[in-house]
Amino acid sequence: MTNKKYGNQSSLIRAFSLLVNLFLIVAIIGFCTTAILTPFRLIRVFTEKLPILFVSGYFYSLFSSVVYLWIIYFLRKLMLTVKESNPFDQMNPGRIRRIAYGVFALVPVDIFSKIWMKGFQPTFSTTDLGDILWGSLFKLAFLGFGILVIAKVFELGVVLKDEQKLTI
Repeated sequence: MTNKKYGNQSSLIRAFSLLVNLFLIVAIIGFCTTAILTPFRLIRVFTEKLPILFVSGYFYSLFSSVVYLWIIYFLRKLMLTVKESNPFDQMNPGRIRRIAYGVFALVPVDIFSKIWMKGFQPTFSTTDLGDILWGSLFKLAFLGFGILVIAKVFELGVVLKDEQKLTI
């Protein structure tokens, strides 16, 4: 059923697009909040002699926010082409690859921040280190490689679409 405002879009595409826009708004608010609060936390650390642990969480949040904004930006660009009924646009494989690179950028930051936070606990053990490394490394790296495979599939889809256009 076609609608004048939305064309042939399914409700799933519209809902996912709305969700991506909502994530973008939340990520921008989170980034701005973190960017504003980090200098004040730095001042408090040096004036009140607070542990550096208080500030490290803000730097992790700041970097993560930038990476999440990067991922959401390319996800939004991808969704715009899907909404236009052109999922096999020539730019989409590159966008999907950039999303994967963003996920890969989160791997070392996530591992370092968890080690940093757990390292200050008196009960830190090698088991915790193994859980941190394998949990973060496996989850995010596996997700990144999966996204790279999807990018390759889209790349092949673009080639097939271009070949189909040339066929009479």
